[in-house]
Amino acid sequence: MAALAPSAVRQRIATALDALTNWSETAMVPERFGVAPNSVAHLRFAVFGGEIKPHARDRQLSSEGVQVSQPYTIRFGWKLKPKAQIASYDAADAECQAAILAVEALSRTDLHLWLTRRLAPVVSPDGERLTLGFVVATSYRMALA
Repeated sequence: MAALAPSAVRQRIATALDALTNWSETAMVPERFGVAPNSVAHLRFAVFGGEIKPHARDRQLSSEGVQVSQPYTIRFGWKLKPKAQIASYDAADAECQAAILAVEALSRTDLHLWLTRRLAPVVSPDGERLTLGFVVATSYRMALA
């Protein structure tokens, strides 16, 4: 199993999502995604890496890396259609399912991941945008050198 940098894991997830029709990664730092209402564009997404936890009994050699677990949160924006909000909401839900399937289809050679939860959708105060997301847990050998 090859050792990976945390940024390489984030990039793999982002690449899988970017391959979906009309999806594109936001240009802002993931932690700022969705803070301002106008920062959530239709089918723009952000991938957030969470806290990295080394496996307790794994050897930590700089030449081999260390086995770690890390959650990644994926959030994306959806524009609600004003005259068909329920249908638009259902379409957003289906798009979230497609995103989960795209991430789950990543190669498992040196990266193991699994869905841990779907986040509750958040509707913007003006009712025009929806932010959806999910969390995947990962396990991989993190490079130390």
